[in-house]
Amino acid sequence: THTHTPREDTSTTTTHPQVVDLMLRDYVDSWYQPISQDEDFPRTLRSLLQQILISVSTKCKEVNWTEFITGDTVEVFVTHLQNFRVAQRMNEDELALHSVRLVCVCV
Repeated sequence: THTHTPREDTSTTTTHPQVVDLMLRDYVDSWYQPISQDEDFPRTLRSLLQQILISVSTKCKEVNWTEFITGDTVEVFVTHLQNFRVAQRMNEDELALHSVRLVCVCV
């Protein structure tokens, strides 16, 4: 397996604070600000989210995306789609059987 060399990219590092600001604004501030003015929780959460985004970004840069996409991913996706279709047909058969039972009970 070929190991992909990470690229140096400062754009993700500079966008992390903006992403974190938006996450806090949209998912935390609306419920947290009415119940507390304490800034410890938002500050700690901001730091944690920044660390997570930097870690995920770093790991994503280490992935050989060509190998990932053309490797097992296609096979896993096809298998998942086949299993989904089988489950969907089974669900339709169960619904049809249940409808027949209702008709028999009602008649």
